[in-house]
Amino acid sequence: MKTRSQLVELMDALEADIPLFIEGVEPSERLEVFADRAIEISQAAGPDDAEYVDRRLQGMIVDYGLDPLGESQGTTQESSSSRNRRQKMG
Repeated sequence: MKTRSQLVELMDALEADIPLFIEGVEPSERLEVFADRAIEISQAAGPDDAEYVDRRLQGMIVDYGLDPLGESQGTTQESSSSRNRRQKMG
């Protein structure tokens, strides 16, 4: 698990990179590129930081228009269920 400040650094770095992959990635693939990194960050969050991380990542999806189908709620639900499974296993 990472500390809140480490998570903030990771999310800041991800958000700084979003304009780069918006330019270089097809619109239909942008959410997947984002999700690859976002999942790593979400998995590194402890129980106290998980909701904060999910809200911030969800905000990036909305703010940058990364979900072309407008289904970003499903992404949050998937990461929450993944986190719940991870907590049960660990």
